[in-house]
Amino acid sequence: MPADPWVGTWRPHRPRMAIAAMYSGPGPKYLLPGHTGYTGHDTTTYRAPAYSLAQRLPGSKDSGTPAPKSIPEKMTHHGKDTVPAWTMGHRPRDIDPSKTPGPANYQTDHANRLVHRSVPAYSMALRTVGFKGSDGPGPARYKDVRVFGPNIPHLKAAPAYTMSQKTAFGSMLSNIIKTPGPCAYKHVDTDVFKNRAPKYTIVERNIIPGDSTLKPGPNRYRPEDVNLHKNYPKYTFGIHHSDFVAPLIVTPSD
Repeated sequence: MPADPWVGTWRPHRPRMAIAAMYSGPGPKYLLPGHTGYTGHDTTTYRAPAYSLAQRLPGSKDSGTPAPKSIPEKMTHHGKDTVPAWTMGHRPRDIDPSKTPGPANYQTDHANRLVHRSVPAYSMALRTVGFKGSDGPGPARYKDVRVFGPNIPHLKAAPAYTMSQKTAFGSMLSNIIKTPGPCAYKHVDTDVFKNRAPKYTIVERNIIPGDSTLKPGPNRYRPEDVNLHKNYPKYTFGIHHSDFVAPLIVTPSD
């Protein structure tokens, strides 16, 4: 085992300069700016706003708002949060039964016209004093106003015509001989003053030339014998007989 207790090339020696461990003071950590307060706050960190409370102004009055402790318990914005409570007062004085009207005191017949349908009813009063019948004009004093015909200023009337008497001067009755009859007028063709319609001429029937020999009719043909498809072989079955078959003997009945 070697006698040297040191390992490596390091050996204890005096420091070349002063270090913080050689001083008994708090050290350089207190030289940093603080993070609290407003004055001298560290500029590298966020500083919250600071507010100052002023003194109470003289003459201020109480607003009348109760403190939280002043509000009674179980009180809501609808009222006190409790079970319903009623107060029982004194018994009122009994009503005098003699003042209550009976069924016979009511007149229900006057209410029928209000409940059920009824015809209108009118009452005729007495003739007033001082009324004189001679003050008003009678029906014969009024003049009828025309509501139809011409010459009415406030109404619209249709045209009116007057028919005079029949005279013989200048009419057809003055000389019947000179008056032409219906046959004296000439018939005017409508093609003169209207669009003329087309006209066609129908000639006699011409016989078409062709073969005059007799031809078979539709009933002479047999379309069932015509087959447009492939014909397959057809076989017919004859009568099955043998020379050894006994003849049919039928016994006549009595």
